Amino acid sequence: MNRRELLQLFGGATFGLPAVAAILAGLDADERVRVEKVLINPTRVDATAIDNIETALRILLAQNDSYGPQVVLSMVTGQTAIAEALLQQCPTALEPRLYGLHGSLSQLAGWMRFDLKDHPAAARHWADARKSAHRAHDDALAALVLCNLSYLEVWNGDPRVGIDHAVAAQNWARRCDDWRLRAYADDIAAYAYAADGLHSDTYAALDAADAVIAAAPANDDTPRSHAYFHGPGLAASFRSDCFHQLGDGRSALAAAEHALSLINPAHVRNRAIAHLDLATAYADIGDIEASAAAIRDGARLGASCRSDRLTDRVREARTDLDKWSTTSPVRALDEELDAYGCAALKSLT
Repeated sequence: MNRRELLQLFGGATFGLPAVAAILAGLDADERVRVEKVLINPTRVDATAIDNIETALRILLAQNDSYGPQVVLSMVTGQTAIAEALLQQCPTALEPRLYGLHGSLSQLAGWMRFDLKDHPAAARHWADARKSAHRAHDDALAALVLCNLSYLEVWNGDPRVGIDHAVAAQNWARRCDDWRLRAYADDIAAYAYAADGLHSDTYAALDAADAVIAAAPANDDTPRSHAYFHGPGLAASFRSDCFHQLGDGRSALAAAEHALSLINPAHVRNRAIAHLDLATAYADIGDIEASAAAIRDGARLGASCRSDRLTDRVREARTDLDKWSTTSPVRALDEELDAYGCAALKSLT
């Protein structure tokens, strides 16, 4: 692979240069030279080169959390293709690490496609990620991918298939010394159970997640966890969503308020979704003014981190207020959504 072919892989000269620049961001001069040589000549693959590509992956994870898939997807897609190319020339001793890296990249690409509502592409990326995770013998990555597949099936209206994936994810997660991942797998299972109306299974899975979180070491941030994004705040957001699905609006409201008090401001989409959980819960109990205000807060955050999935959540929350469309709080909300250029968000109907 020469330099021209490398740029073409990333989308040509126009898009390739910024993509390659992002991959090399954060590396010192010597490390940049090493990565450039590896990308151009895959026979140079060594442990240090993989270290540097993993560093770039962490940067892209953070960028996706802050800016969303529309900004970062092309770079992740390019890195995934690079990892596939390097696997063709990788020394046997390094294959598990590189398969793990390829699986992580494919997992991230799948999540971005899911965020953009391209569900078939998300499923394809996650199928690749699942295979690479198992080839790497990476139980934690396999568990995360299965969580994602479960979430996808629930969104596609097949919660019982989602339960299948969630139970498998819980099984793999329990093999890992990673409280974030184990709690996330339990919360995903609760989400799937709630979508199928299984009350007792939902409560049991939520309680299991909370027990894992409560038992976590106070000084353990598990920075390298595949489920680095999960914690008490996101768990409370799942709890709110589950209570809403099971018809308990007041418990959903309390959980959404708790989530917003805990979710890291750097996780913009998670905070936006928690605001929309709050809006849904307020609508459940008939507090229209508070629901409209929460939708407004979620839409404001969503405007800075574009995601088609988040757009759908705004639209769904606004649809909950359709019967009150002529009231002043909802009319004011619609005007603000129009100002964001979000007229299409106002209602599903």
